[in-house]
Amino acid sequence: EVASDNFQIMTRVLFEPTSNYQIAGLLVYQDDATMIKLGRAYCNNPGSCVGNGIYFDAVAFGNLVGSNFGTDTNLKDEAYLRIDKVGPLFTAYYSEDGANWEAIGQHELAMADPKVGLVAGQSNVVGAVAKFDAFTLMETP
Repeated sequence: EVASDNFQIMTRVLFEPTSNYQIAGLLVYQDDATMIKLGRAYCNNPGSCVGNGIYFDAVAFGNLVGSNFGTDTNLKDEAYLRIDKVGPLFTAYYSEDGANWEAIGQHELAMADPKVGLVAGQSNVVGAVAKFDAFTLMETP
């Protein structure tokens, strides 16, 4: 649980998703009906997905809301991910080197007492393993 309304979370994940909806990345979680996920994931829905890429999802009242901000990347098996939260506004960033960050998108979502952490899941493929080598939480003014 985070004490401040404003914070930044960051990770580096080594993961190469190969089937629909596999994801590994950052999670800001109130409950099963209210959450934010930023991760390297796989999605092959034409018109709304980029295959293996970076996705930024918001769930409100149990439903996906807004864009998934599907972003194609040069690297396909690694990602530096960051979420900045200021009040109800969540901004997602992606980097290939951990130094040069690209804003991916924003979701506005009210959350009471959010928890933060890492998420990996939705895979029934043997050998689909996500490796995280860092997780940082920094509360901001």
